Amino acid sequence: MIYKPRSVVALTLLASCLQISALAQQRVPITVTISTPTPVAKSGTEIRIDVSVMNTSDQPVRILKALGFDGQADLVNDPHVFDAKGEPVAWIAGRHSGLSRKTITVEPGKSEDDFMILSKLYDMTKPGAYKVVVQHELEHFGVHHPDERFQFVRSNELQITVTE
Repeated sequence: MIYKPRSVVALTLLASCLQISALAQQRVPITVTISTPTPVAKSGTEIRIDVSVMNTSDQPVRILKALGFDGQADLVNDPHVFDAKGEPVAWIAGRHSGLSRKTITVEPGKSEDDFMILSKLYDMTKPGAYKVVVQHELEHFGVHHPDERFQFVRSNELQITVTE
């Protein structure tokens, strides 16, 4: 049987699409959990968010971590804060320039913990309820397709109440 070049190209394209689709459907190998030691905080006080990235797979996973001391989790975990109406809260920190990040390996069943001071990043001085989520940027090393190389893994939602 003689294959026409168009048939070969179509089969190659189909195989590529199936491979990309399979990558997209792979189980996310991490979970991101956030918590706070102070779910109720007085206006103007420091609000700390603890971030735990756990490897839920059966293989070592490489994740991003901020260089230097702990307390810079916002460099690799994108925080989002919303008021009681669901509106985004104003970002008050300057944008990160020259992000200093490194790659670390997290073994199966283990987690990497860090924290951020949310009150230094967002204006949370107005009394009320706030919803917080973070997204961890997971890089799939060895994947060359730009749409499949990075994946954002969303954390649980955290409720924080600010009082007067």
